[in-house]
Amino acid sequence: MGDLDLEVDDLEAACALAEEAGARPLGGHEDEQEVVRVHADPAGHPFCLLARR
Repeated sequence: MGDLDLEVDDLEAACALAEEAGARPLGGHEDEQEVVRVHADPAGHPFCLLARR
């Protein structure tokens, strides 16, 4: 995961908000416990948004 991991209730909304603020999606993964989406801020620093299942 990235240097900053943020747990959110609504992953789709959080990703949309991050992208509106200038983040770009880098990928992610899913397993039986969580769904993770990795983004980079405008300066290129990675961060993860994750939702528990």
